[in-house]
Amino acid sequence: MTGIYHCWQEKNADRALWKLGTLPPGLLTFYGLTEPLDPSWHVVGFGYTNVDPQLIERRTVLHFNGNFKSWLKIGMEKYKPLGKICGLFSPNIATFFH
Repeated sequence: MTGIYHCWQEKNADRALWKLGTLPPGLLTFYGLTEPLDPSWHVVGFGYTNVDPQLIERRTVLHFNGNFKSWLKIGMEKYKPLGKICGLFSPNIATFFH
């Protein structure tokens, strides 16, 4: 998987395929290899909208999408404590919360 991802990154070295970000090569790499989570498991919207607190309590996965992620300085203040209880899989981000 890493090789496929890096291949797409190399093909876009001149930024002709997409301008910025890691989402496009990630989507290309994992196309057809993932399954959607049942909506009862997760909440989306952290980082760009207000989320019903009752939904937060009942879900297992909290998806921090949008520009105002809780670990950023510009993050939405009311969701910052949630970043400390979430399992973050990037070692760089995880150490940020320790």
